[in-house]
Formats: sequence, C-alpha cells, structure tokens
Amino acid sequence: MRTKTAISLLACALLGCRGDRIPASTAPVVDAGPDAHPAASALDASPPVPSVVDAGPPPVIEGYGDFGCAPAPVVPTCAGGYCRLPAGCFVMGAPAGSPLRAAYGEDLHKVTFSHAAWIGQKEFTRSEFAALGFGATLPTTDRNFVTPCEGECPAGVSFFDALAIANALSAKETRPLCYDLSACHGTVGVDYTCEQITFATSTQSECAGYRLPTRAEFEFAMRAGQNAPFPGGDYTGDPTAFYDEPNLRPWAWYAIDGNGIHPVGQKLANGFGLYDIFGNAFEWVVEGRRSVPYFREEIDPEDTTTFAGTLAASLFVVSRGGAATLPPYGLRSTARLLPIPASTRSPGAGFRLIRSER
Repeated sequence: MRTKTAISLLACALLGCRGDRIPASTAPVVDAGPDAHPAASALDASPPVPSVVDAGPPPVIEGYGDFGCAPAPVVPTCAGGYCRLPAGCFVMGAPAGSPLRAAYGEDLHKVTFSHAAWIGQKEFTRSEFAALGFGATLPTTDRNFVTPCEGECPAGVSFFDALAIANALSAKETRPLCYDLSACHGTVGVDYTCEQITFATSTQSECAGYRLPTRAEFEFAMRAGQNAPFPGGDYTGDPTAFYDEPNLRPWAWYAIDGNGIHPVGQKLANGFGLYDIFGNAFEWVVEGRRSVPYFREEIDPEDTTTFAGTLAASLFVVSRGGAATLPPYGLRSTARLLPIPASTRSPGAGFRLIRSER
C-alpha cells in the first residue's frame, strides 16, 4: 500500500496535478519542474539515524552567483522557542538545470529583507494549541498520515486556523494582532473559515505580533546560508527516486521513514537552529499574487499581500518544507508544494509562527 501511495504521489507531482483536484486527499504535491522524470522506487529498509553529524561548512552548489548579495553570517541565535533571522539579502531559487526544478517560481533572484525576524524553532504543536485555550480535538490520522501523533506533534490545523492561533498568541503576550479576522467564523480546529482576511498594518513586517512567514522568509530560514537542496549537501542518489538520502535524513522525517508525523525536535537542527523545517508536517506560508516575475529582485516579498474574493470557497494556499509523505526531491529548500484549500485540516498540516523584530 505504501508503495502504491508513494508512486501515485510521485506521478501526480510530475504530471502537475492541481490542488483543486485533490479535495479527498491531504497529501502535499510538489511543483516538480519540466525536467521531472517518471521513474520511482519505494525503499523499505530504514537504517538508524545518526545522533551526531559533523555537518561542516555550508555546502555550496555551482551555478548560483552572488547577484551582488553579501548575506549576513548564519549564527544560531535562539531564545524562548524562537530563532533570529537577520536582515539582509540572500539568493532565492535554484539554477537552471537543477534536478526537478519547478518550471515557475524557482528562478534565481536576489531577495532583501529590511527587517530581522524571530521564527519558531519548532513546528507549532498540539500542546501549544491546547495551552492557548482552544478546546477542539485535532485529527491524529488520515489516509495519508497513518501513524497517530499527539502532544508534542505538529498541530494539524488549517491555514485559517493558523491565522487565529497567531492572533491568540499575540493577545496572550500583549502584542499587536497582525490579522483582522472579523469576517471569520466557526470553531478553530473544527470548522473555522474566513470570508475575508486583512492585515492590521500596511505591511506584514510592520506588525510586531505573530504571523505566518512569507514564502521568501521560509526559504531563507530553510537554507540557513547554504545553496544546496538539503542541509547536508546535494543529491547522492537518483533525484526522482524514493531513497535514503544521507544529506537529508539526519535533519528530516520523510517517505523513507513511512507516512507518519513525528513529535517535533527529534532530528538535527539546521544552521539557524530550526528543527523539522525540512520534512515532517508541510507548513503553511503566505504567498500572494505577484506584481513582478520571480526572476526580478525583490525587497520584502509578499509584504503587502492581499487576499481577495470569497475566501472560504476560493482560497488555495501553498506550503513549504516538504512533508513526511514525500521523497527527497519534495524536501528541497526551493520546493514549493502545489496549492491546496486553505480550509484543509490534516495531521500533516503544520506551521511555525514568525514575528518581526520591532
């Protein structure tokens, strides 16, 4: 059964299945590129994960160029469950010809952040959800994520839920609320939906409260100063296959471990000190309609994102970070999972919060 699921996921990813065609499934699908290859294999062997890995200096892949960017040094600075992302620039995307690079959305370009930010060191958990006073019983399994996971496991909530949780944590810590959710209704974790979402400030980065990261902030956090697809370096095997990738496995839960979600913080942290930013739950991010092509230089991307229309029925949202059901290519630092409905709830749906340094 796992083999069939793995192959069907890969085929859907390579054929570019649309998010609105998979309402019965919460399995994330990768925006695989024009170089995608239909070959696939499933591995059952699971050698033990090493407890200590000497990662050495950040791996470097040829073909990037610096685009006039001199990024700030990567130093793990973490406190109170959050790690600091410095202001400055990085080169986002992947070089042309990179294995399974997406047809759109992965062009190399310079991104500059005018603000530093603090991002969750771990995926937001079910325990944290309960501690905020939400009483809903969150899903622990579904047809794609088959192993129950509770307590210190990713929350498993929808995009709409995540916005409400961000506001609730801001209120608890007497920080400004980043979202106006007056057009939302229902019970968080059960049937919470929004007809409209607006930001409380003119730009997201102006808000000193908690919010979801933008897709650029998330990729910056994943990469932690390196430009290889994985924390440990480049592919060591067939990029299209399900296999045990030594440059990934010490840091991430993915398909080689079975289709299960795991408690947070059990693998190695990346250079910024972040756990499970590769693999485990897929993570909601903000990615809005674009005013410039992906290959243009950007400053604070998605900072003024707007959400239009009747959102409960029409909003599809991307996620990043890969997932426990995906092979290595789905966990690349540049991989963008195809949009799924913002109302999706699943044990495999996660997020981590971010707040601007103000």
